[in-house]
Amino acid sequence: MDRSSLFAGRARSERGQVVPLVAALMVVAGLAVIALGNLGGAATERALARRAADAAALAGAAEGRPAAERIAGQNGARVTRYRETAQEAEVVVAYGRAYAVANARREGGRGVLRPGGPAPALRAALARAGQLLGHKPAVVRAGGLRAELTPASMAELAPLAVAAGLCPSGPVHVEVCTGR
Repeated sequence: MDRSSLFAGRARSERGQVVPLVAALMVVAGLAVIALGNLGGAATERALARRAADAAALAGAAEGRPAAERIAGQNGARVTRYRETAQEAEVVVAYGRAYAVANARREGGRGVLRPGGPAPALRAALARAGQLLGHKPAVVRAGGLRAELTPASMAELAPLAVAAGLCPSGPVHVEVCTGR
């Protein structure tokens, strides 16, 4: 037997060896894509749970448990635990498989509602904004769930607005985030 026939037989016996390797690599790549998708979805759920918990805690501090449950529901979450003291409200919400806890301090207690005045949820969100900023934001006028701020105050609050439960709705306007 000559040398060329030895190599020809060996080449024929190794034919198709790459196919199982490529198939295995495709399975591993597919599993990696699925795992990354699950991680991304879980991170999104945690962020949405935190947002819903913050908004629900603000509403709870301003108006009590029914308001916290309503705001949580508007944000696609549900309240699983609620605790209220004279000074603050603590809310635990579930959003999908994620849970989040938030506290909101009541400033000035529950006030009397005036027609056309700021809603309690807006007052609570503005109070939270004040806590985040270290001082109260400069409000030009406020009514319902919407407030107009000075341009300087809006520029300072903009990066923290959502953490306070406020969504920018114009160059100098914010409103209570409701998850719409």
